[in-house]
Amino acid sequence: MTGSVCLTCGMSLPKPGSFCRCFNDPATEGDVIPDGYLFTNAGVCRSCSAPINWTITKDDKRAPLDPDGTSHFATCPSAATHRKDGKA
Repeated sequence: MTGSVCLTCGMSLPKPGSFCRCFNDPATEGDVIPDGYLFTNAGVCRSCSAPINWTITKDDKRAPLDPDGTSHFATCPSAATHRKDGKA
């Protein structure tokens, strides 16, 4: 069976319908970016392959959001592995 590849960079994708790390389209219509947050780019979670919108918060921190505006740290099954404080 032939695997999926990114049409932009040619990288092999883990499953059909997943996004490559080079995915850099703007937030799609219907995506929620909370007031005070600045959209920077769309991407994909390195752990669960979910699409995410990268934003900058009011405090100048990078924040991954799900398309519905929820913090991806609240929904990602591997969120603890990405914590800077080392807490699991």
